Amino acid sequence: MFHLFQVAKSDYGIDPIFAEKFNDHTKKCLFDPKVADTFNFMYNIAKDIPTVFKSMVLAVSYINEKSPYLEARHILAQKEVLLNDKKKEYLKELSLLEFYLLIAMKSLLSTGHLVFNFEMVYSEYKSIANRYMVSSSFSGGSIRMYSKQNALKAFEYLSQIELIIPCGSPGTTSSGSNGAVFVNDNIKAITSKKKTRNLVSDSGMKEFQMVRLVIDTFDITKISEERSDLPIAVKRWLCE
Repeated sequence: MFHLFQVAKSDYGIDPIFAEKFNDHTKKCLFDPKVADTFNFMYNIAKDIPTVFKSMVLAVSYINEKSPYLEARHILAQKEVLLNDKKKEYLKELSLLEFYLLIAMKSLLSTGHLVFNFEMVYSEYKSIANRYMVSSSFSGGSIRMYSKQNALKAFEYLSQIELIIPCGSPGTTSSGSNGAVFVNDNIKAITSKKKTRNLVSDSGMKEFQMVRLVIDTFDITKISEERSDLPIAVKRWLCE
C-alpha cells in the first residue's frame, strides 16, 4: 500500500526534503495498527480492492497546505463512512415486514422514545396498520397486518444485521437525527449476517429488551420512496 502514496523526489519538481518528510510520515501512518485494522475492515465489508482505494482517495483529499501529510484520523474516518453505506444497502434489501418495523421505530422516535422494545414497536406497527386499514379506500393502499410471531423474527433479524442494537452495547459514537445512534465497533456484525450481536436468548425476555435504532431516520424515508411495494399513503405519511 505504501508505494501507492510514496512521492519520488524527482516528481513534479517537489522539494526533496519535503518528499522525504512526506514519505516518512506516510509510512508511519500506514503502518499504524489502527490504520491496518481499518484496511482489513474495509476489505471485509467491500470484498474488493477498488472500494478500499476509493476510500483512500477520500482520505488523501484532506491533504492541503495547512495539513500537508496523510493523517491516520482521515483514514479511520472512512471506516464509519463505509459502515454506514453498508447499512444503507441492508435497508434496500429488507422484507416489507422488516421495513414496516423500522417505520414503527421512526414513529416512536418522533414522539420522543429514544429506546424501545419489541412490544412497543409491534404495538406502534399495529396502530399504524389499523390507521391505514381504515383509510385504505381513499389513501392509496393499506399496510398488511403480520402476526406477532413473524414480526418478532423480523425484529430479531434487524438485530442480527445491527440496524438495531441492545441498549448498553459498546461502540456508539454519535447521534443521528431523531435520536438514532450510529455504531462502528464490530466487523463481524457487518460482514456476516449470522455472526452478530443478538438479543437475549430467553424467549420470555426478547420482547422486552430495550434497543436503539442505529441508522438515520432520514435514510428510512429516502428508501421508502424507492420501494414499489410500500403503500402510497405510507410514503406520504413518512414525508410529512
